[in-house]
Amino acid sequence: MFRTIRPFATLLAVAAVAVLGACAPEAAADPAPLPAPAGIGASTSAEDERFRDPKELAALLATGTPAAALDSWKGDFLLLDVRTASEFAAGRIPGALLQPYDRIASEPPAFPKDGLVIVYCRSGNRSAQAKATLMSLGWSRVVDFGGLSRWAGPLEK
Repeated sequence: MFRTIRPFATLLAVAAVAVLGACAPEAAADPAPLPAPAGIGASTSAEDERFRDPKELAALLATGTPAAALDSWKGDFLLLDVRTASEFAAGRIPGALLQPYDRIASEPPAFPKDGLVIVYCRSGNRSAQAKATLMSLGWSRVVDFGGLSRWAGPLEK
């Protein structure tokens, strides 16, 4: 009898570990992106989309003035780091302001809705969600830069 139960029990234990391991959150991973509502992203112009290129963003930072606060109406553009506070403290693109992606809907920036907003995160998942959220709230010029790893310039701490 034990010869029949032991392989089954072992198989059951291995399956349980596999299922639980697949459900465990990974600390450094971005959450899966949410699908954007229909029509979102259509109003961002090709001229603005060029800032997805790291060289174009670097040129903008060199010549333009980023907004200095989330409640600022002054500045040529708003650069949002949508990662966590600890990720932001470890290093960010110069001129970026912290606004975690999961707080954008409840605490949107007070930047003009027709102003240029550029969002980035660690890998691109959270920035895609942030862009969709901002556009659903009425911002018309939102660019998803993607992941910080694409940035070749120095980081600000």
